[in-house]
Amino acid sequence: MKDDEKTKQQLIDELMKIRQRIAELEKAKTKDMFPEQTSKGAEEKLKESEEKYKTLVETSIDMIFTVDLEGNFLFTNSAFDRILGYTKEELKRSNGFELVHPEDIRTVQEQFAPLIEGKRVNNLEYRYKTKRGPYIHIMNNASPIFDPNGNVVAALGVARDITDRVIIEEELRKYRDHLEELVAERTNDLRKSNEALRESEIKWRSLLDNSPDYVTIVDRKGTIQFINRVLPNLVMEEVIGSTVYDYLPLDSQKIHKRALMQVFNTGQTQYIEASGKGPNDSLSWYETRIVPVKEEDQVISAMLITSDITERKYAERIRDAAYKISRAAMSAEDLEGLFRSIHDIIGELMPAKNFYIALYDLESQMLSFPYFVDEIEEQPEPYKIGKGLTECVIRSGQPLLATPDVFEELIRKGDVESIGPPSVDWLGVPLKIKDKTMGILVVQSYSKGVRYGEEDKNILMFVSNQVAMAINRKRAEEQIQKDLKEKEILLKEIHHRVKNNLQIISSLIGLQARQIKDEQALKVFMESRNRIRSIAILHERLYRSGDLMNVDFGTYIKELANRLYQVYNVNQSKVALDIQLEDVFIGIDLAVPCGLVVNELISNSLKHAFPSSFEGKGKIIILLRQIEANEVELLVKDNGIGIPKNIDTRKTESLGLRLVHIIAEEQLDGQVHLNRKSGTEFKIRFKYKA
Repeated sequence: MKDDEKTKQQLIDELMKIRQRIAELEKAKTKDMFPEQTSKGAEEKLKESEEKYKTLVETSIDMIFTVDLEGNFLFTNSAFDRILGYTKEELKRSNGFELVHPEDIRTVQEQFAPLIEGKRVNNLEYRYKTKRGPYIHIMNNASPIFDPNGNVVAALGVARDITDRVIIEEELRKYRDHLEELVAERTNDLRKSNEALRESEIKWRSLLDNSPDYVTIVDRKGTIQFINRVLPNLVMEEVIGSTVYDYLPLDSQKIHKRALMQVFNTGQTQYIEASGKGPNDSLSWYETRIVPVKEEDQVISAMLITSDITERKYAERIRDAAYKISRAAMSAEDLEGLFRSIHDIIGELMPAKNFYIALYDLESQMLSFPYFVDEIEEQPEPYKIGKGLTECVIRSGQPLLATPDVFEELIRKGDVESIGPPSVDWLGVPLKIKDKTMGILVVQSYSKGVRYGEEDKNILMFVSNQVAMAINRKRAEEQIQKDLKEKEILLKEIHHRVKNNLQIISSLIGLQARQIKDEQALKVFMESRNRIRSIAILHERLYRSGDLMNVDFGTYIKELANRLYQVYNVNQSKVALDIQLEDVFIGIDLAVPCGLVVNELISNSLKHAFPSSFEGKGKIIILLRQIEANEVELLVKDNGIGIPKNIDTRKTESLGLRLVHIIAEEQLDGQVHLNRKSGTEFKIRFKYKA
């Protein structure tokens, strides 16, 4: 067994090296994540942020991929391609279910169904086929992807290659199975001879004494008949004859009693996973396998093989915490919400009743406390860094577990000063981006019943990278939103001022027109004034609009037409206005010339189509409709006397009709069609960018 033990130890050592390397790579991933505080525009910052997070996905050691509801690959990152050996083109032609091991496909398909229903799937283990042939073991966490209507359209997977872990666990399982077989074999040998018994007992005892697990043999009542070793502060002679329940918490006693009765009643092995207080009152996790020991098919005793799985459990909890922090960074509405989520997540890993996050501004040397929860002290106002424990971590960039002895030593050296109410234990870790300390994460205890240790410090250090990235991302998002809001306010102010300036020009023209006696010149002045007002109406709409990039053109035309009816003092009972508008949104670059065209066509109909000699009821129809994806048709029609056939609207002395052709054809790049039957109809088609 010495060779077996050596192989196991080598595997464990190798696993520890791999974990250390993963931690180094995870730390390296944070590089280039700290945005430069420059005066770049919001769009440039957004693009830069997108590029950095794209880099983060592509440099992740985890396999990140998306599939549609049929299982077809939509996206795979570099780690996915590298580990499985396929090219992106090969994966795009593949279905994710085709790569799953035949024995695992049913499990994967059953777990895929909840994803389609919008539920998350955690820690799904299965085998995936590589291009080179062999399968690898992966652990996948998958989440649904929703469209804007809340429908699931795809799934996002974050998978990790756990082949090495599976191999180690398989070796451990074989080792434990071998141990079980050996114990059973040696138990049967008891019925043979004393000499064989002594020889078997020596080997058996040697094996158990060197086992990393606790091996206990008990009777039906749980009385200990044998144990390979005892916990610290316990004596072997005192343990033998007592029950296993004497050393278990109350909640675990019921679970063990139930499982032990199952073993004696059914003869089947039972498995238990439970937690309890370990050395130094730290929380430990144990996995126990209860194996029946039989004689002539009768269960005469039970063997409990207990393994310490604390390290694995902590690794799983830390991984889940890091994932939750990343999710919180995306889902939290603001920094306050993100800080609350981080507090809750840390509280699942350790006592965190007293918890705060402090942020540090390098330029101003100021400390702020955007999140501060404490049972004694109130939230501090921002201040310039001094010599408190928080500043000690900020300056050193290293974590600090300040127990009473450590705190006294720091004060004696003059490194820190006592600030605020004294705590029993104070634990702080730096929050870093690109090796620069941006803040600190702190938990502290005022009670001797709650103490922190090195394990807690290591846990906080591990999640601090995720916390720093989450805070940095949310701060960047809030800055972008702030910049966008400022830009929106500025654009609205510009439209408002343009509208005001146009109205001033319109008023000046009106004042000047009072001095003009020539009717033709006055007419030209008033038409110019109407054109200016049509543009002013457009800017007024943009000022009041929530979308500064697009104009609700149908509403704009309706407002413009009603305005012209008022200008020309038209009675709608004599000349009706029929407006038929679809929802069409266009940019201001097209809205201004298009509005001028509408202004000229409606004005022309109101001025010339219905002279005093016109009999019947007049009607002006304005129609706006979308005929193709990015093409609209504008129609202005009247049932008036019409334009004489001998008048060429492109060469007429009337500036209004010439403007219609010039603007429609040259600025809108559209087509103008004139129909002189039953009045006058102008139909204009032009394209726009959606």
